[in-house]
Amino acid sequence: MTPAYNVVTSEIWRVLLPSDWKQKEASNDKSVYFEAPDETKGVYFISWRVDEAMSPKDRCDRDFQLLQRMEGSAWAIVNRWVREDGDLVVAGIDCLDEKKTYRIICQTMIQGGWAARFSFHDYACSNYEESRAWFKPFIESFAFNEEEG
Repeated sequence: MTPAYNVVTSEIWRVLLPSDWKQKEASNDKSVYFEAPDETKGVYFISWRVDEAMSPKDRCDRDFQLLQRMEGSAWAIVNRWVREDGDLVVAGIDCLDEKKTYRIICQTMIQGGWAARFSFHDYACSNYEESRAWFKPFIESFAFNEEEG
């Protein structure tokens, strides 16, 4: 059976998500949060006008520093990337806490004066390779809307 997907959009970005994921209340009014029905996976999105000097790579470094401050955590960086294509800059970090079976993938994109960021959460990551394959189409689909970026 082929999984069903929805394209979720904002004024700035678009992404493919499983059709059964529902928007939930986010921890702040600037971000948008979607979650799987079984609450084992979720994603936060946020976008803003670029008015800061922090590069996407610096933001990824800060994300990892924040993860390391979580009490009782043992986060490790599994992968990180920086990609430039014209005026588009993309930087991401893939982190895993094997002890807590928790994985977080954060990516920030900057283009045309806008920044957009996601953080996918796998709250029950017992198999990293399966999690990686499962999230891959959603991560790869995250993009600026053509008229905005």
